Amino acid sequence: MKIACGALALAGVFVTPAFAQNAPSATAYYEAALNTTKSLPQPAYIAFTTTVVAEGLTFHVTPYHTHEAWLGLGLGDGSAPHSWQSDHRASTDTTVILTGDGERLRALSPLYDPTWDGANDWMRYGVFSAAQPPYDPQPHTQGSPVPQVMPSDSTIKTIAVVSVMGAKFYRIDDGGRAACPNGAPGHALRLSAIRDPDLHPLTGVIVDVASSRFCSMQFRIGNGSALGLTGSSELHFNDVGGYWMTTDGTTTFLVRVLGIGVKKAVLHFSYHDVTFPPALPDSLFDFSSQ
Repeated sequence: MKIACGALALAGVFVTPAFAQNAPSATAYYEAALNTTKSLPQPAYIAFTTTVVAEGLTFHVTPYHTHEAWLGLGLGDGSAPHSWQSDHRASTDTTVILTGDGERLRALSPLYDPTWDGANDWMRYGVFSAAQPPYDPQPHTQGSPVPQVMPSDSTIKTIAVVSVMGAKFYRIDDGGRAACPNGAPGHALRLSAIRDPDLHPLTGVIVDVASSRFCSMQFRIGNGSALGLTGSSELHFNDVGGYWMTTDGTTTFLVRVLGIGVKKAVLHFSYHDVTFPPALPDSLFDFSSQ
């Protein structure tokens, strides 16, 4: 028995280094998860409810330029939950919300888009979306019906994802074992931008070990954000009706005056009652007459 145990221990000495040598690097782990996640199909249409709970400041949605939904933060110590019916069309990357006052507004903020494209927009434009392109009511594919599943290798979106999340823009370190938000086994990676941190804001991800998909993503809000806000956001992903989508998340703001932090606010948001209709009327997304 002593000889057998000694043999097993000796075998372990040789096996462990070989296994470690073949283990993927942190960068390879990240690239595999990025390629897997961005290759997943996305639904053409989604109907869902968005709920936001604010702490530290009040939160509200107000019309801007008649039909655009502008996110507002006000003085106060938080507010009751706010919920809106939301409809999303992938072909124009457009979300329309129906406010509690019955107003139909086009939601610029990726806060109202739980798709993978929405996660990309979070990092490109920030929660206030001041830099988003002007609205184009026409579907990307002219003269043909909008497909039920949009191709995940769209040139524009692929370039956008690579420019914001590409591994070459980050130093990537292994964070070891971690749990996904749904409790599944995950692996954490820590990221820091090599240059232009405002353009490459990722600070950390957790990869679902079983599926090689991002199940959590953390990123900073830079000094260039609207209203003098800095802070961070975290998105949680999971399977929803066969699609890998954002289920909930948190954004933490630090309100600054002349560079000095004066107020902290936290937005908790979630998406529920999600359905995937085969189509939604074009008129729902057309604000050209308003």
